[in-house]
Amino acid sequence: PWLDELPHLLDLRRLKELEARSATAVEARGAGDAVTIGLRDDPAAQAQRPVTIDFEETGNISFVGAGGTGKTSALITLAASLSLDTGRKPAELYVVDAAGGALDAIASLPTVGAVASLSDMELVGRILRRLLDVIAERGPRFATARASSLVAYRAIPGNEQEPRVVLLIDGFGAFRQATEALGMLASPFQMLSEIMMTGRSVGVHVA
Repeated sequence: PWLDELPHLLDLRRLKELEARSATAVEARGAGDAVTIGLRDDPAAQAQRPVTIDFEETGNISFVGAGGTGKTSALITLAASLSLDTGRKPAELYVVDAAGGALDAIASLPTVGAVASLSDMELVGRILRRLLDVIAERGPRFATARASSLVAYRAIPGNEQEPRVVLLIDGFGAFRQATEALGMLASPFQMLSEIMMTGRSVGVHVA
């Protein structure tokens, strides 16, 4: 028999319960910090399985699609899922909203440090410098601990609460257009590029 259609709305808590029972989730947890963001059909297996993101494996992630296809909703879901898991897998989130302001909805989450719009380029710069500072501080500390990733560092007793730091950008194209051509030594786009290239091994990511 065919499975029911995928629901239009999902309860993250129920989805995480399904993840906990799924074999794929067990494999994902073994690989690192899998974050559940959705549900997908697996017709060949007549099953519906959680969609997860493992930042240890992917480093950074981009949601791609035309306007109105759910990119902003995916970012909000990612933020909610990271926040829901923060007791077991601590997270620290920052937001640059270069789209319509919808990410203001997550500003009240306790995991969110700041939400900046493109109209506040000073705050955008502070957020990016904060992430670069985290990368610079963690690099030697992780090296001393011989930890090649955040998961490895957390496995050392006493380091379990080291947060995964994630920068959410809504409207990447608009952000790039507004910042790439700025004639400063360290433009916001240059800083973002450095974060994306160097952050993965110390648990700093961009989505």
